[in-house]
Amino acid sequence: MATIFEKLRVVFSCAERLNTAIWMDGRAPEYLSIAELADYVTNLTGVTITFKQVDAETDHIWGWLERYGPEGKQATIYIVKNIPERAKPAVAAKELCQLLLDEHEDWQPDGQDTLERLVTPQVELDTPDNLAVRSEVMAERLSYEILYPVELRRKHVEDIAQGAKAVPEIAAVVRLTVTTVEMLLADNYMRWATRWWEIILAEHDAKVASANAAE
Repeated sequence: MATIFEKLRVVFSCAERLNTAIWMDGRAPEYLSIAELADYVTNLTGVTITFKQVDAETDHIWGWLERYGPEGKQATIYIVKNIPERAKPAVAAKELCQLLLDEHEDWQPDGQDTLERLVTPQVELDTPDNLAVRSEVMAERLSYEILYPVELRRKHVEDIAQGAKAVPEIAAVVRLTVTTVEMLLADNYMRWATRWWEIILAEHDAKVASANAAE
């Protein structure tokens, strides 16, 4: 069983590859197409993806993923209808990221059990019983790094410090909730994400240098 540290390394490595593929043409976050991201995931994984909006009464769960068919190569992403429209792209992106990250050990046939564990305070993510919960958390982290790249977050931290922008204005642009943007721009989260990006980019540079030296 992979440790949470190993999983986080996969999350940020995947984010590095995805950000290169998605943001290479310099588009702004408000123009990221979920349909385009879904096509990218399908091409990479071979999973056929369907989106459905559903009526559901829930305060905590805004979307979920079902995999079925041979080798889980078909998936339906369910998004709750009555959540804020601004939140729906982020919900969809998180479920798409789960398709990218999940291995067989992360699959959980009992979705209700996973949902209950997700809302359990201080659930231990590195235990076998909670692998499906850990999968949810890792996918959420990956989606944040795609939807709201760390370079843009650094700029927004400066903008806020200088009084040039406010969090609600930023949240509207990047299509995330105000609460989520506040969390992602918080000092502790920025330090944590920055450290992981330093690790991943250093590894990337070392691989490039090694490849160039071998030529």
